[in-house]
Amino acid sequence: MVLDAAPGGVELALFAADAAGTGDRYDGATDDELVGAICAWDRTEAHAAARTGASADPGTRRINVPGRCPAGR
Repeated sequence: MVLDAAPGGVELALFAADAAGTGDRYDGATDDELVGAICAWDRTEAHAAARTGASADPGTRRINVPGRCPAGR
C-alpha cells in the first residue's frame, strides 16, 4: 500500500519489476495488485518522460547560442 502513493522513479521501477516476477507474469497477483502494478509503471514512465524533457531543454539552449556549432555539425 505504501507503493500506491510512491513517486515514479528508479526505486518504484525496481519494486514493480520484482512484483512482476519471472517472465513478467505477475503469478498469484490479485486484480487490485495488477492495477497497482500498472499504475506504478505509469508513474515510472511519466517520471522518465519528464527527465527526458528536462535534459533536452538545456541541450536546446546550447544549440541556439550564437557562434556555437553543435557537435557533429
